[in-house]
Formats: sequence, structure tokens, C-alpha cells
Amino acid sequence: MIPGALTVGGQSSGANIAAGAAIALRDAGRADIRFELLEVPALDLSHSLHRPEGEDLPLRLADVRSFTRAYLTGPSDASQAWASPLLAPDLPGLPPTHVAVAEFDVLRVDGERYVERLRQAGVPAQLHLGTGHVHISPSMTRLLPSARA
Repeated sequence: MIPGALTVGGQSSGANIAAGAAIALRDAGRADIRFELLEVPALDLSHSLHRPEGEDLPLRLADVRSFTRAYLTGPSDASQAWASPLLAPDLPGLPPTHVAVAEFDVLRVDGERYVERLRQAGVPAQLHLGTGHVHISPSMTRLLPSARA
């Protein structure tokens, strides 16, 4: 392992955990996280963002709310940066971040807004829109050439 060359990342709820961990590690004084990769991230578990209901999508907003209730121990958890990185009061000092969102995903706005906030905080952040993709598309590398790419 090369010191200072750590990357954190994940997909969907894993991206939530990775983003929360990056904030916690930064707050603990860790400067060795060099990159963050978030695919179709869930970044606001307070559900304060306006999102589509997505009744015709593989992942509906009702599903996200259900998963959130199973994950959090109480309502106050949703406002914590580890649960809702998008709501963290400050984002400077986070590593360069690449966020991939899917065109047809109820969580698309989470990734888009997070990239906006990171950029406003001076953090290098890239956004990739998976045109024509749904929430689970990044995992479909065998079926979708665009997911492989």
C-alpha cells in the first residue's frame, strides 16, 4: 500500500457510507484519503430534498424511505453528516470526488446537489450522468455496454 493513496467509494447505500466516512475521517484529521468515488449515492436520509416518487422505476422513493427507517436508529440520526452527507455543515477539505448518477433514478438529485456543494466548498468534483440508466445500471456491466464503459 502506498501511504496517502487511499480511496473511499461505494454504490447507493455504500456511497452514503463512503461519503459519511470521508467527512468523519476529515474531521478526525486524516489527510490520507485522496479520492472519493460515489455511484448513484443516497446522500440525504432526512428526505428534505424534493425527489420524484419514481413509481415506474426499479427504485421508488417509498423503497428509499423504507431502507432509511431500517438503517437509522432514530429520526435525529437523519440530520447527522454520517447519515446525510449532503446536509453536512461544511465540506472543505474533502478529497476530489467523482459522482455518477443515473438519468432515471429518484436519487439523482442527491448526487447532483452534492457535486454542487463540493464545488462551492472548493473541492474538485466531477459529475457523470448515466444517460438512459436507472439506479441499478452501474452493476449491469455484462448487459449494458454503457455500464461497462
